[in-house]
Amino acid sequence: MKKTTLKKMATLTVLGLTAFGLVACGNSKKSADGLTKVKDAGKLTVATASGYAPYEFIDMKTDPKKIIGVDMAFSQKLADKLGVKLDVKDMQFSSILGSVTGGKVDMAIAGMTQTEERSKSVDFSDPYVVNENVTVVRAGDQDKWTKQSDFESLKMVVQKATTQETVVKDFYKPKQMVSLDTVPEMMMNLKENKVDATVIEASVAKSIIAKDSSFAIANYELPKKYRYVNTAIAVEKGNKTLLAEINKMVKECKDNGDFAKWFEKYDKIAAESGN
Repeated sequence: MKKTTLKKMATLTVLGLTAFGLVACGNSKKSADGLTKVKDAGKLTVATASGYAPYEFIDMKTDPKKIIGVDMAFSQKLADKLGVKLDVKDMQFSSILGSVTGGKVDMAIAGMTQTEERSKSVDFSDPYVVNENVTVVRAGDQDKWTKQSDFESLKMVVQKATTQETVVKDFYKPKQMVSLDTVPEMMMNLKENKVDATVIEASVAKSIIAKDSSFAIANYELPKKYRYVNTAIAVEKGNKTLLAEINKMVKECKDNGDFAKWFEKYDKIAAESGN
């Protein structure tokens, strides 16, 4: 009786381990073959953070529920190429990487800068834009601060969890740094004289200034280490199949001038709609 019980327990243990092994293998394959996951689901789920024109924003004049912009145009073209629907998840920028590592989305595209630190948790596509950081101030203050030490006495605002937050913290080292969730919040604080300056990507800064002349780009260039940024798309670590398709589409859109056309188009829309 005792031997039979032990034999049964051993058999159950082997079966349990085998089942665990099958589940583990299945999860590994699922994680690695992200392209199959997308096609099986019939949709490409994308994380973004609106309020960052011309990359992603809402045009209140046309559809207050739809996010448009350069990143959305690219995502739609990729979804069309894969033969699936596009499912956009709008969230705070600080939550985006977690949505990728947690497997809640297939990719993140939000004017995001590729960094060594971020690359520890996600894989990045080839850069689709090489941009630069600029310092934005109120109009009339362009020449007020001309060297790094001038900014140390200021109060600066940044978007939370961005590379610009790191630039301000590590390089400018202002008297006070305020981190907010969205760019519109930042610009309102700057406009209302609650802060003195901020750091934003040049394309976003130009879009803001085009619709609001109360802002200007300071006549001060950041050092190369802090100035230039590679904007790329993030996917879950090991998701080689989907990443390969993304890189093909990035190359195609760069080669045929799509990105340049999209920036021109959405810069205009953002300026006209007041976004």
